[in-house]
Amino acid sequence: MRLANTVNVLDVEHDSGRLIEIGLTTVALKERQILKTYSLPIKIEFELDKDIVELTGWTTTKLRKQGITREEAVRRLDNYGSSNRLLVTDHSDEIPFLEESLGRSLSPHRLNVSILLALQTGNDINLGLEQMLSLVGLEFEGRQHFAADDSRNIARLFLRLLTKLAPSAEQHS
Repeated sequence: MRLANTVNVLDVEHDSGRLIEIGLTTVALKERQILKTYSLPIKIEFELDKDIVELTGWTTTKLRKQGITREEAVRRLDNYGSSNRLLVTDHSDEIPFLEESLGRSLSPHRLNVSILLALQTGNDINLGLEQMLSLVGLEFEGRQHFAADDSRNIARLFLRLLTKLAPSAEQHS
């Protein structure tokens, strides 16, 4: 498999298995930089659990007002290349959950950074994002459990791990 120059980093937030937000960060591999981060809040027909409101900052009212339909989320994910790019997450269950929630398949090209980190460090693959970031000398930026911030931090972790695997040409000079 030849990788495209751009990959998508995904994170999802949910309430008892019901999708409420998708975070997507695009990363340029050659330049090794984050290009753009998106938040795709999902319009819901149920009441959010109060613990989820505290955790994510989303309220039922906000999601009903600012959220997009699942169909629109699929369209945007397609526009952002999620059907053919490498998809990076920090948990193996996120892409299957997203596919089931949206009723469609995403790219078969997938990478779980927790496995990549475990291979590089010998640590457990069941670490939280903050712990993984700490292991590579990074701190979490933004708000935890806000999918856009989570996806951006997963992207930062991915880039750090990528640099350890294959230093760029500039680093060889």
